[in-house]
Amino acid sequence: MKVSGFSPYVFNGNIGEFVSPPTDMMSKNEIVTLSSRRNNVTRVTFGSDPARILKEMIDGGKITKISSNSMLMLKQRFMQNGKHATRIGLICSLNLGNGDDQLVPHESTIREYVERRKEFLRKTGAQTEPVFIVVPGDEIENYLIKFADGIDELFAFLDSAGVENTVYLLNDESRMQEISKFLEGFRGIIADGHHRVKALTEINREREENGQMSLPLFSYITSLDSPSMSISGIHRLVKNGSENVMKRIHSGFRINRSETYRLEGNVVLYDGNYREIYPLPNTVKLIRARGANPETPADYSHFAMHGESMGIGNGDDGNMIDYTPYEMRAVEEVDKGNAKAALLMPPWKKKIFARVVSSGRILPPKSTFFSPKIFAGIAFSIEKEWIDVKR
Repeated sequence: MKVSGFSPYVFNGNIGEFVSPPTDMMSKNEIVTLSSRRNNVTRVTFGSDPARILKEMIDGGKITKISSNSMLMLKQRFMQNGKHATRIGLICSLNLGNGDDQLVPHESTIREYVERRKEFLRKTGAQTEPVFIVVPGDEIENYLIKFADGIDELFAFLDSAGVENTVYLLNDESRMQEISKFLEGFRGIIADGHHRVKALTEINREREENGQMSLPLFSYITSLDSPSMSISGIHRLVKNGSENVMKRIHSGFRINRSETYRLEGNVVLYDGNYREIYPLPNTVKLIRARGANPETPADYSHFAMHGESMGIGNGDDGNMIDYTPYEMRAVEEVDKGNAKAALLMPPWKKKIFARVVSSGRILPPKSTFFSPKIFAGIAFSIEKEWIDVKR
């Protein structure tokens, strides 16, 4: 990976009130609530006129550039399985280059989401949340730990997920060059941010055709095999009116009802009752015929949703599915009548995830949920051309 420093823009005020969860963590009600707050990043990311709002915040001194060239270290402390855990990662710019030589994707994208991100970037020139990148092994985190001591703390805050975040400013040129050289030997996996990477790649292609410089990717990099890293599934909500989905589940899967259940290796169907589902032999053949793995919950749940058209197009169209990383939220949506059923996804084992990625498999959209997340608004990376034009 080819990384470098960037010019961080940060909120000049209570950073804990300014940051927001990533989009995939927020419900529609949360987006509405946070967007109504004058000093919250969601007002920029979901506002009707994000360029105007961002310009006003910069001109009014609410968002300020703290350095012309630096990197940020993010240390997160949280509870994991009843124990204290700590994770550290690097926030920086990453040169996408040809894409595949820098980063490995593992999920397909949804076209509508990519277009939304392209539109936002064109309007604002801003990346408000770093793309979450992981590297197999634990070398990255162990290497970064030595840099966290002795550098200046920029700010700290407790996020709404209960994670203590401490951000450090690294602006020593020699140390940044040392980090950049070290990371050249690694290739990252996109953990969270496939749509943003796709959007920026397409915009850079347009810029190159127009003789403009490519834009770097705002990135957060850490170790996949850190003990503090967990990967869960993202639960699927079957929207009301999606009768074909329910028919496909009942005809193509074995369904075992259970009074008690644990989300471990299998998908659980919740429609008022909890039932594990397993693909029947004919369904297994159909899934394999489409280049997917019937033993991977993300693949066979995708077949349950889309049937034999699972490999067509560029991901889900949103007409049948909604997503949430929270099991209780998925259950509540069914209980309230807002969804017909939920497919509750089990957590991933890191070895299985690494094996899937190394095989070159591209999973369906929203197959993984890495945690803890990096909140939006910790810092902005803003295209210099946009700043110059707006002035």
